[in-house]
Order: sequence, then C-alpha cells, then structure tokens
Amino acid sequence: MLDDLVSSESFLRGSAHRLRAEVPAYRSVSDESITACVERILRFAAPVLIRGSEPPSGEIVGADHATLEKLLQGADFHDVMAGFRSVITGIQHWIADRAPAHGVAVGTVLELSQLLWGLSDSFSNQATETYRRYVTLGQPKLEQQRRRRWVTGLLAGSLPVHDIWLGCAEFHIDHDALVHVICVAAVPQYALEGIATRLIDDCTANAGASESVTMLVPGAGGLIGFTTSPPGSSRMPVAVGPPRPLSSLNSSYVIARDILAAVGSTAGVHSLESVSWRVAVPAQYALNAFLDRRYLVPLREHGAFGELIIEALQAWLNHDRNAARAAASIPVHRNTLRYRLSRFEELTECSLDETETIIELTWVLAASSALRSE
Repeated sequence: MLDDLVSSESFLRGSAHRLRAEVPAYRSVSDESITACVERILRFAAPVLIRGSEPPSGEIVGADHATLEKLLQGADFHDVMAGFRSVITGIQHWIADRAPAHGVAVGTVLELSQLLWGLSDSFSNQATETYRRYVTLGQPKLEQQRRRRWVTGLLAGSLPVHDIWLGCAEFHIDHDALVHVICVAAVPQYALEGIATRLIDDCTANAGASESVTMLVPGAGGLIGFTTSPPGSSRMPVAVGPPRPLSSLNSSYVIARDILAAVGSTAGVHSLESVSWRVAVPAQYALNAFLDRRYLVPLREHGAFGELIIEALQAWLNHDRNAARAAASIPVHRNTLRYRLSRFEELTECSLDETETIIELTWVLAASSALRSE
C-alpha cells in the first residue's frame, strides 16, 4: 500500500488541488512547483511510515533546509506550515481509504496516523526553530526580495489591485501618488547598491521641501523603479517616464525603456521632454536601415574621410545649421566644414537645402548614435 502511495500520480494531483483550495498563497504557484513540494514531503514521510518509527535527526535537518529554502524565496512561514499539514492530512486520508482493499488492519492504520502526527510535530518544531534562527537574521534579505517582486510587478502591470494596496501599506507609500518610472541601464552588480543610494539621495534633494518617495531594485540589467521626484542630474544615463498612478505604471515603464534605448550611453537625466521624437528611433529597424543605405553607406565607403563628413554633418545639425559654431565645436576651419558638407551632397546626390533631407539625415544620425551606444 505504501509503495502505491509513493508512486501514485492521483495522490500528487489531488494534493496539488487541495493545497490550492486550502492555502491561498499556493494558488499563484505553478503546477510544477506544487508537485515538487508534494513530492518532497512524500519522500520525507514515506520512510517513516515504512520503518514504523520516528524520523532520524538527519531527516529533520532536511526539514530545516526545506523550510529555509521556502522562507528565502519569500514564502510566509504560516503558509509553509499549512502546506505541510495539508499534504500530511492527504496522506492520512489516502491510507484510510485504501487500507481495507490492501487488508491493512484498523489498528495499523491508527499507528500510521500517529506516526504522521508525530512527524508533523517534529517538522513543526524544527521549522519553528529555523524560523527563529534564520528568518529573524535574514529579514532584510526577505524584505528586499518582496520589494523587488512588488516593484517589478508594478512595472510589468501584473499586480492585482489587492497586492498593490498591500505593498503600499508595507512600504509606506501613498496609494494615490503620481510617480515617474526610473530606468538605469548597464549597472555592474557590485555597483548597484551605491548607485541606487546616490539616485535616491538625488531624488530626495530635488524634491526640496516636498516629501519624496523613491524605490529602486535590480532589473533589466541595471536599476528600475519609481520616484515622486526625479533627480535633477546624473553622471550616467537615467531615463524617466511620465507621471502615472501606481496602478498604471506599465505605460510609464515602456516609455522609460524606449528613452533609455534612444539615449544610449549619453549621461544625464532623460525624459520625453528632452528626447522628444528620438524616443521612436531605435524601434524603426526597417526605416533606419533604409536611411542608412541612402545617406551613410556612401560616406563610409570613403573610409576615414567619410567619418569626417559624418562628424561635420552631426556638428552642423547640432548647432542649428550654423557653420561657424559647428566648425568651432569640432574644431575645424569654417571652410573645411563647408567643403565636407558639399562632399556629402556630391556623394549622396542629396541637397542640404531640402527639408526632407534635413529630416531624414537628422533621424539616421540619431539611429546611428543609438546603435553605437548599445
């Protein structure tokens, strides 16, 4: 009978269904994870029932490790215990239902039930000790994990309203606040904490006398989060999305990511106001390739001189097509700059007097700059 229990697929399915029904926290857990949890408890209980004696200390240490693993994943201690008791109860019912068919006496069924309750007591005692020794010491890590899950859920737009309210209560955030999403790309792991601290300080300083709330967590290869008061400046690229309520942060997050892609490695605090139309450039792959072939490929075919022409064009456009200021910014003589601009017209057969050329050239240079920054 116990061999059948260990290999029973119906027991696994039934236990998973009962766990979801009895412990709400398991309703969002995948089938694979729940099945693994039930199998772990079954492997823990089966040897005890087969031996007919209390578990040795080594198996209790296994409970210690299993509990710690769940707690460090952010599971609530009471949910861990409720899940264990639910599976143990399921084993008791399974034995009681099948004992008559296997010729198992009522007295033996009672002994097996007593073993299971003894096992449950041993597990509870060890798990409680684990909670006392490890969770209290590891509370900051658990809070960081909860904070990270909550922030990433907000930005993804996947949190139910109830969970948004719970997070606001836990992290002392006004549910009705309007906040800006912040994205910082390519932050080395060792620098995450220091950069996050500086950004939070900058946000607080920029708020002045107003109260500032900023939450930043690791994500998307850098830092992501939100603030009520964006920083005024930064030595690295920081993208700031438009203000949104907490329940609608996904739209601000999408815009902030697009801004970050558009500015590349350009340091500073960037928003829609500062980036403007450039936010749309990186995503237009077909258009970017077409304009690159039209304007930049003919220049690159001339090697280093072609790169000098591109430099002159960029300076000229950056300075509102003022030749004197553009030449001084490179720096070259004004006539040298004009010569390079004229060579552009010859090589591409396009006129810099045409509005269409100016628009397309500005676009493709922005696309080229974003591509080089990746």
